[in-house]
Amino acid sequence: MDEPMHILVLEDNGADMELVKRELRKAGLGFTAQWAQDKGAFMAALGTSAPDLILADYSLPGFDGLTALTMARQRWADVPVVIVSGAIGEEVAIETLKAGATDYVLKQRLSRLGPVVRRALAEARERAEKRRAEDALRELNATLESKVAQRTAELRHRARQLQTLSLELSQAEDRERKRVAALLHEDLQQQLAGMKLHLGMLASRVKKDAPSYSMAMELDRMFKEVIEKSRSLSHDLSPAVLHMNDLAELLHWLAKRVRTQHHLTVDVDISGDATLRSEAMTMFLFRAAQELLFNVVKHARVTEAAIRVRRIGRYVCLCVSDHGRGFDPQQLKETAGFGLFSIRERVELLGGRMKIKSAEGRGSTLHIVVPDGEAAPKAARTEGWGGLD
Repeated sequence: MDEPMHILVLEDNGADMELVKRELRKAGLGFTAQWAQDKGAFMAALGTSAPDLILADYSLPGFDGLTALTMARQRWADVPVVIVSGAIGEEVAIETLKAGATDYVLKQRLSRLGPVVRRALAEARERAEKRRAEDALRELNATLESKVAQRTAELRHRARQLQTLSLELSQAEDRERKRVAALLHEDLQQQLAGMKLHLGMLASRVKKDAPSYSMAMELDRMFKEVIEKSRSLSHDLSPAVLHMNDLAELLHWLAKRVRTQHHLTVDVDISGDATLRSEAMTMFLFRAAQELLFNVVKHARVTEAAIRVRRIGRYVCLCVSDHGRGFDPQQLKETAGFGLFSIRERVELLGGRMKIKSAEGRGSTLHIVVPDGEAAPKAARTEGWGGLD
């Protein structure tokens, strides 16, 4: 069984108070009534606990219903207030409704009191439920926003970790290339040169033996080729130009190297400053360009290619293109080898993206976009793609 509602009644007339209670009982409402006969009693009642409903007479000695309504709204904003008065004009009635009264009932028509009270209580319950739902929604939104912020922070931290690891891997690869180049230059080439010297001494002794001398000369030619290939490999692994953190210089050197070794003419177009914050990122872009040009040499069947570098906001874009055979990007591993697939994976670890535009017989264009600085979460990486097409 529901508990009876608690009603605060502001009424200075005892007979009218009894009439109000009688009408509420006739309407089948269970209630307890607290009677306040003046302003002081009303203020004291408001200061205790919130009633379920307030019934207020409009005209009292030294007090009025509009003032009582204002006080009630300030103390208990969600408690419905119904004005009960003997005579009230239309303008005053409208004024009380604008001030926040739920309704008004004339004492001459107290039969309306029961239905008005029921409606006022129903509206109050609806407002309370709506408020609870809104509070729950705000709390849920706050929780979701907190989780999103936490997840975003985790993703940023993870992106920084992956970028750091990827750059460290590139640096480790370059250190190993430098180490191998040093072994080739300082060890293998020296030994080969010594062997060639001894072979020359041996050849001078067998000049009269034509077959032996011919074999010695053939060995001498082979030694020359091996020494030259060793020097070339040592230079390719760790050329002196790699010690400069200037991507433009590196790419121009690469273009000359590719033209000399593979007869591929490469047009290099650098827009803006090509000096990156990270030397490791510079090396990565250089190695990526090197791999992409080697793919052109191996697969495109052309004599010309192009490299373009430019900045887009905080991103650096490297583009390598040719007008050769082209390939199906959907079959990346099968048609272009592991190199392109590996570059794309490394680019994504660095917080960037790789875009491939190619079709059979229509050439290829490959864009690499990486942040010049801290990696961004994946959802934010699209900002560097504006104007690439």
